[in-house]
Amino acid sequence: MSENFSSLDEKVFNLISKISTELEKSIANETGRKIFHNEYSKLKKSRHAGTGRAGGKLQRDALCTRGRENKSPISNRNLRWHPLVLADKKRLNLKPINRIEYNNNQFEFFYQDKEEEKKLNQNLIMNLPERFYCSHEHWKPHIDMFIDKKIDGEKVKGWSKVKWNDHRCAIPILEACDWHDATEVYSVLGISIATSLFDADFKVLYNKIVDILKSHNIDETKLPSKNFPKINDINSLNNCNLCKNKLSDQLESYRSEKRGSVYSPEWQTKKRKEGEDHAIQIMHLKPLRESEFRHNAKNVRYGHRKCNIMMSDHDVEDTIKLMKDIVENHRKKNW
Repeated sequence: MSENFSSLDEKVFNLISKISTELEKSIANETGRKIFHNEYSKLKKSRHAGTGRAGGKLQRDALCTRGRENKSPISNRNLRWHPLVLADKKRLNLKPINRIEYNNNQFEFFYQDKEEEKKLNQNLIMNLPERFYCSHEHWKPHIDMFIDKKIDGEKVKGWSKVKWNDHRCAIPILEACDWHDATEVYSVLGISIATSLFDADFKVLYNKIVDILKSHNIDETKLPSKNFPKINDINSLNNCNLCKNKLSDQLESYRSEKRGSVYSPEWQTKKRKEGEDHAIQIMHLKPLRESEFRHNAKNVRYGHRKCNIMMSDHDVEDTIKLMKDIVENHRKKNW
């Protein structure tokens, strides 16, 4: 078994590994194939995409939740189908856990399995038999342990970020989805990059990925689902869904002067390229909501960073309406 994997995780990654291999094989140029592997399709069999960037961009965007290092039980890039989610109240007909206890420097989660109460500690929580949620009420008995306080006039520190790093074990329901949705998103984003940036044959690759999805035997789920794009949806996959320009477009026509340089210590990891207008980012066409899983092959595309920032947590239609109003206001209001 791979690092902190459940049996389901192992099966899903075996399927995704086949998809990743087919994506790489679709790129004829050897140099391009190596770049695609190192930057996009490389897989790290781990619940957190590996230390740093051991997993490629497709894994980080499609399979994993966002990176975090705050003072909370929220995992740093856990798998999106992780069975323990955090929600402010009951969502999506999920069952609540019974309670949380803290023993031997670990959280223990008690849950109901038919007539029997069972427990799993934080390091085994991925083996829950189904998805459960925990809310603010479940954490209340432990809040005093987490926060700074005064005892007999003396300031006592709560948990530090370092302490929390050893106790991250849940994901926000906002970013959650089922394994098959994450797998289809990986496929869609992989097809987008391989065909738009590395000149893979769209129809040939599309059909091969669909065949792999059809052949899975993980459970009774039929793939591809109704959310998976059709073969004539090439424009939706190879172009930014907001500006409608190609993903490969550098967007230079929208900048009046070149981006200025900024000092950064030489010993630090450089992420300057990720801040470019044309940098490719994951884009949810409709914003994520706790009330339903929206991380799926219908709602997820790659787009330009500039366009993604403009959308914020709005959908494409709302963003276009705002842009139209801005243009109209500048036309009418000459001040």
